[in-house]
Amino acid sequence: MTHTITNIETNKWLVSISFADEGVPQGASTTVIGTEEQAHAYAQTLARDFRENHADLFPPPVVEEHDHMEGIV
Repeated sequence: MTHTITNIETNKWLVSISFADEGVPQGASTTVIGTEEQAHAYAQTLARDFRENHADLFPPPVVEEHDHMEGIV
């Protein structure tokens, strides 16, 4: 996930996230009122919410089974 923060006006920021680096062609954006630091921090929340709402776009990681994992459910 990558994000960009763009200043729209004083204390108003456009937060955009992209998952292109993970092979997901969709992203999201929203505006945040506050400081630039708050906008950067909100990017993580926006990404988490997007992943939860679009879980079908993010397949679970493949876990290779090894002998020491036998019997683990």
